[in-house]
Amino acid sequence: MAAALQTNIRPVKFPATFRALTKQSAAPFRVRCAVTSPEKKRYNITLLPGDGIGPEVVSIAKNVLQQAGSLEGLEFSFQEMPIGGAALDLVGVPLPEETISSAKESDAVLLGAIGGYKWDNNEKHLRPEKGLLQLRAGLKVFANLRPATLVDASTLKREVAEGVDLMVVRELTGGIYFGEPRGIKTNENGEEVGFNTEVYAAHEIDRIARVAFETARKRRGKLCSVDKANVLEASVLWRKIVTALAAEYPDVELTHMYVDNAAMQLVRDPKQFDTIVTNNIFGDILSDEASMITGSIGMLPSASLSDSGPGLFEPIHGSAPDIAGQDKANPLATILSAAMLLKYGLGEEKAAKRIEEAVLVALNKGFRTGDIYSAGTKLVGCKEMGEEVCKLVDKMMPSTSSIIAGEESVVPPPLASVSGESSLSDMTQTVHFSSGNPRIGETRGVMHLFSDDAVSSSSSSSSNLPIGRNPLVCVLGVPNHMTYADFCQFCGSFIQHILEMRTVRNDGVENRYSILIRFDSQESTDTFYQHFRGKRFNSLEEDVCRLLFTLDVQFTGYSGSIDHTQPSAGPIEQPTCPVCLGKVLTSVCIIQVSIWLSRALESANLDRLDQDTGGILTTMCNHSFHCSCISNWPDSSCPVCRYCQQQPENSVCCVCQTTENLWMCVICGVVGCGRYKGGHARNHWEETEHCYSLELETQRVWDYAGDNYVHRLIQSKTDGKLVELNSHGSLSKDGCGSCEYSDSGLTDALLNSKVDMIISEYNELLQAQLENQKQYFEKLLQNVKEETEQKVSEAASKAISQRLPKLQTKLDRCLKEKQFLEDLNENLVKNKDVWSTKITEMEEREKKLIQAKDEKIQYLEEQLGKLMAQMDGGESEEGSELKEVQEGTVLPISANTSPSGSERVKHASKSKGNRRKG
Repeated sequence: MAAALQTNIRPVKFPATFRALTKQSAAPFRVRCAVTSPEKKRYNITLLPGDGIGPEVVSIAKNVLQQAGSLEGLEFSFQEMPIGGAALDLVGVPLPEETISSAKESDAVLLGAIGGYKWDNNEKHLRPEKGLLQLRAGLKVFANLRPATLVDASTLKREVAEGVDLMVVRELTGGIYFGEPRGIKTNENGEEVGFNTEVYAAHEIDRIARVAFETARKRRGKLCSVDKANVLEASVLWRKIVTALAAEYPDVELTHMYVDNAAMQLVRDPKQFDTIVTNNIFGDILSDEASMITGSIGMLPSASLSDSGPGLFEPIHGSAPDIAGQDKANPLATILSAAMLLKYGLGEEKAAKRIEEAVLVALNKGFRTGDIYSAGTKLVGCKEMGEEVCKLVDKMMPSTSSIIAGEESVVPPPLASVSGESSLSDMTQTVHFSSGNPRIGETRGVMHLFSDDAVSSSSSSSSNLPIGRNPLVCVLGVPNHMTYADFCQFCGSFIQHILEMRTVRNDGVENRYSILIRFDSQESTDTFYQHFRGKRFNSLEEDVCRLLFTLDVQFTGYSGSIDHTQPSAGPIEQPTCPVCLGKVLTSVCIIQVSIWLSRALESANLDRLDQDTGGILTTMCNHSFHCSCISNWPDSSCPVCRYCQQQPENSVCCVCQTTENLWMCVICGVVGCGRYKGGHARNHWEETEHCYSLELETQRVWDYAGDNYVHRLIQSKTDGKLVELNSHGSLSKDGCGSCEYSDSGLTDALLNSKVDMIISEYNELLQAQLENQKQYFEKLLQNVKEETEQKVSEAASKAISQRLPKLQTKLDRCLKEKQFLEDLNENLVKNKDVWSTKITEMEEREKKLIQAKDEKIQYLEEQLGKLMAQMDGGESEEGSELKEVQEGTVLPISANTSPSGSERVKHASKSKGNRRKG
């Protein structure tokens, strides 16, 4: 993302190396013209919130866009239209005509998210994604730019992700997603078969490749074309056209890679990529993979551009319906898409820069949504993250990130600004610089310095210093004869406030160099500026110290055979100093370095390796030392590689007039260039047989006849490498030293014994100092451990004393509750016995009742049997009774006398018999 956004989103780490940024400009696409007025530029923006979390993130991006626009004199007119599932619910189609018309008539389109929808009654999937495909086709976009850079290394715990900065250029309208024929059919075996076709025309490949080459040209000049040419004919054509087009871009390094290998390399070493161009389906997959390598898919924006018409800007994440409306979404991808809208769609670089810097500062302050959250950061929701970025946009100024070392240290500019003042760009000047050993590799960059006019010369008050300044200054025009030690002594009173210094060459300025200095606070910077501005370097010369505040430092390129950039240091790790951290030095004379180290060890106070180390000074050849250590190095060359900052004045090759890689004949003084240039110094030897030549850069003498330096070499017993050793000639009898070398074994033994003695003495000294250091820190650790244990004990006692009454109260309450439950249980047991007795009595009573009932039934059955027997003999009895009635007298029956049951039965039987007779 760094190349596309001109910023790296990384944790603040200091010190390390310079930030590597490329020169940026808008993409090679048509920029929509705004409806301008004398006061403001006006743009029409179509907002397509879409589905799921889309409305949440688009709303936040809209607020950020408005805030950045208002600060840069831009006015936006927004029109919100439905698309995807929202449009299906509203009008039944994923892309209404009104939506596409609004998009075509606008200056740019900002899309939220489109996701899965539902199944209809016929089990045919209604795809909201079709709305996005139709929108892309309607806007005629064909190039999709997806930048990827590291978000936060702590979220990955992987060193491989450090420094990732790549851009994926994806073809958007062709390939397998749109190829014909396609579909699902049934084969001759009755089995369903699905098929899609990969189709690419030559003009489609050519136009996307041109976009990729132009993009790579504005970045680091490296383009990797990803295909599958070993299997697919479409990829064979792709590789053929891209390779042919490379001839038109000789400044871009083109490589090819199969997509499976590219996917593996993205995980193994993503830093190797600068710009990747690939087809539709490969780009879709690889860009999503790159997003997770660098942190989260919720961080990556994208821009879909065409030759004409508005661009489509959208985050690459989906609609995430599972978290929609829960304030859990990450709005940064949509916010950064709005920044790409400003940069690539409208050409408003400054407003885009405000948004990018605001996102960077918010992340450096530790704000994290759930997808990128890690221990030690602040977990926030979608709304709070958006509010923080919107608030920071108001505080940002374009190009406010001040960098000396490779990891970024963002210093927000002052909040206050005076109405009517000129912009920062009007108060600054651009100075090109370079550093590094030209024989190995050079790094180039630009410094944005405040001009002399930005500071009032009438007063030394800080109120007259430039608005937007940082704790970073540049000392311009330091004479070459001032060594690193001389400059450290010059500003010695401020060494304890200096975090780091870096020595660079100003392009086009000979015999002078510049030093970038970063301080621990703005107050120290201002005091240093006011004290040394215009001060002479020494009383014998007219040269004065010219100081300028530095707004921004950027790297623009690197050239060399090897990458000698120093590795990034961790947030708390001090840079490696070859002196006090005991690094092995190579290519340096052991005896000379041993003496220097002995002096440096005494002055560096190794009893406290981590204290009072002072700032870090990076030499012209990109090697870093503590200022207190380099102050004891008397030479102007680098203690590690011996590169000398004091280059010969006005020395040029006598043949080709080049000023690089020069050699001077020690016999006749003729200056010529080396074999890595025109080789004229060697030609001079062949013509004159003057075999000794002095290398002006390192002051070493080369013997053409022996094809080696004339200095003697020995093998270091510490690392086994060859290092220089001063030559020792034999003494003649008269005491004068002869020029003949002694090859006797005794001389070699004496020299080796001296070297071994010095090395042994140094090792013993270092071992003793390290042992003292070990004891000191062990004592500190023991003290800390004892203090910690005491604090833990006190805290535990305090916590126990506070918790004990509460626990006792709780225990009493629990005991009372227990007693209550025991009483209740006892009562329940007693009630159980009572009820058991009652139930037993009721069961016995019921048995008796049943028995009495059975007896009664039995008795009634016997009576019924007798009754039936009487009924059978009823006729004979009726005749005798009638006779008795006729002969006798009938006695009246009292009305109060009711017949018994048996009599009623008999009476009824007689009546029945009479009825039968009658």
